[in-house]
Amino acid sequence: MTAPVRIGIVGSGDMGGVYAEATARHVERARLVAVTGCRGAAGLAADYGADHSADLDALLARPDIDAVIIATPHAAHRDQVIAAARAGKHILVEKPMALNTAECDAMIAAATAAGVDLSVILTMRFDTNMRAARARLEAGEIGEVRMLRVS
Repeated sequence: MTAPVRIGIVGSGDMGGVYAEATARHVERARLVAVTGCRGAAGLAADYGADHSADLDALLARPDIDAVIIATPHAAHRDQVIAAARAGKHILVEKPMALNTAECDAMIAAATAAGVDLSVILTMRFDTNMRAARARLEAGEIGEVRMLRVS
């Protein structure tokens, strides 16, 4: 069996908690190594048996982290992704990717230059209700969609 991907999480809010839970308990080939973020980072790390890193630079300097999950407010994504790419870490960033196309382009360029993978995740696509709605749309049960409201 291949070694697990060693993960660092940037962000300790709701989505940081979701990714910590998934990484630590539900993904066989991943291991949560460290968490950094705001007030809740130390507690989140402790809850899942991971280390707490004081800040982004400390987390990215760790040789025992292969990839980072960035789950911070989207206004911070560009700089965090570029820093992670420069540190040679693969990156999964929460949506929205950035504030505008220019920021997205800069993030993609940084990942390409560093030879690391950059992916954007939208967890709702896996939601049971969303999958059921899609199945009904594909089956023609709903008709033409002109507007969608999700709450």
